[in-house]
Amino acid sequence: RQTDRQTDRQRQRDRDRHRETETQKDRDREEKKIENLLNKVEDLSLRLFHLEAYNLLQEVPEGLILSNNELTTKLLYYKGITCLLGKKDKAEALFYLYRGAEIDRKVNIYNILSLNALGTLYELEKDMRKAQVYYEKSLQELEQFKLECSLERCRIYYNSAKFYSEMKDYQKSVILSEKGIQICRDKHSIYLLDYLLYEKAFNKQMLGEDTADDYRQAYYFTQFFGNTEVLQYIEKDMKAFN
Repeated sequence: RQTDRQTDRQRQRDRDRHRETETQKDRDREEKKIENLLNKVEDLSLRLFHLEAYNLLQEVPEGLILSNNELTTKLLYYKGITCLLGKKDKAEALFYLYRGAEIDRKVNIYNILSLNALGTLYELEKDMRKAQVYYEKSLQELEQFKLECSLERCRIYYNSAKFYSEMKDYQKSVILSEKGIQICRDKHSIYLLDYLLYEKAFNKQMLGEDTADDYRQAYYFTQFFGNTEVLQYIEKDMKAFN
């Protein structure tokens, strides 16, 4: 009888381990599915299709708990930024971005992007004091961040450069634009390059510097990429500044 009870307990432990293994496999499959979906969302956001990215995120169950901290933060960031720039819902964006900005144990790039996006949100709200707090915090965290994350760094530098230009801190805007441009140069990347080149040219012009070459570079890159939005600003500036 003692042997039978021991055998029964062993069988129960084996069944429990099997269930735990299957449950973990299910969680792994679910997280892989979310990771693949977020990669698609990221691609849409990089191409500025924020509303399409927001709609795609509706496939993620609300309240989903993930074991991977960075994946959780990535999900919160993209929920927040697509709410802000796609759905145009600042209250919902604030909810997700605040959670994405919370640093748990070790900072990841999506914490920093969430901080930067909070700066953008408050800038859109015309609360420039709060916006500056979050832009500064994101730049401070980025300086200490050791991983490469080239595209994300470019995005943070560009968003921040635009903000400091609005604040008439043209020198800081030029420095941030140049940091983004240097990443593009080092990585042979064109991500946001047309925007960064224009931001640098405009702010150098506001500092009274010679910007003929800067505007020419920005003009040809922007024309080549068919970025009509930025091109009209460049053409207007070139006429105004001769």
